[in-house]
Amino acid sequence: MDLYLIRSARTPWDDERRMQGNLDIPIGPEGAEEVREGLRDLVPLEFRAVYSSPTLCAYQTAQIVAREAGRAVRRIEALAEADLGLWQGLFESDVKRKHRKAYATWKATPLAVVPPHGEGFRAAYWRLSGAIDEILAANGRGRAVAVVAPRIAHRLIECRLRGVQPEEFWEEDGIGFRADRFSV
Repeated sequence: MDLYLIRSARTPWDDERRMQGNLDIPIGPEGAEEVREGLRDLVPLEFRAVYSSPTLCAYQTAQIVAREAGRAVRRIEALAEADLGLWQGLFESDVKRKHRKAYATWKATPLAVVPPHGEGFRAAYWRLSGAIDEILAANGRGRAVAVVAPRIAHRLIECRLRGVQPEEFWEEDGIGFRADRFSV
């Protein structure tokens, strides 16, 4: 089976380098356009299913993907973005300055971090891995599916699919729409 892991389109908060977490921030017009442009590389879109995080930016991205593929979007609660607790809404530079030690740990060993009043990244990793396992079990061989997730969830799922620990693959890789194919 081919699983296309798709990172949600940019939001205005991504452009501002704000910590979005699981807040429902919509994609902007530029984000919608980057999805449409990015989908040109995925033609023909013959997805058996399109799964999405319930987070608004991922769901809006998935709606564009599903429309192009002639499918409906299946929202999966377990694909939700990590809850960044009190970090949500802050500029990344403020988190780096105000929570120096936790921020440095997040960059070096992400699964060791629990944002204040948020979800631990280890818990998020296992929750997301379970969701991916269910999607894989529900879809047969020779089928292609799309999974759309926001930035941190996308990165944790990508680590799971690559079979690497997040510490080995956590460097910054940009923001906005991105699609990667995994044969699983």
